[in-house]
Amino acid sequence: DWSIWFKKYCLQHKIRIVFLQRRNDLRRIFSVEANRKVPVYATKDASEATKVRKEKVELDPKNLTYLLQRDKQKIQQVRQILVQAKAMGLPVLHVFYEDLAGSAANLEAVRNFLRQN
Repeated sequence: DWSIWFKKYCLQHKIRIVFLQRRNDLRRIFSVEANRKVPVYATKDASEATKVRKEKVELDPKNLTYLLQRDKQKIQQVRQILVQAKAMGLPVLHVFYEDLAGSAANLEAVRNFLRQN
């Protein structure tokens, strides 16, 4: 649950909420682990990209299971908060990263959502 003061703040300041989620939880977990080894989140440098691609990420199956379950619970908590936010009248948009990465129209829809009064 989120704090009462934050709910008031969001309403007073007309906050808009965008929940950006990855569709593939497993890919996201491996991406996080890879970024811990090589902290490069995005690059246009070909040599740096090659270096990042060569890094191998290994996860213990038990740890991977734990991470997937933990993330599933966190996402459920966020969704509950978003339902509360909508019920309070806050504008909420739930989008998937993959839908934005490949579509200028979807990215423009997010921009329009953020620009609304």
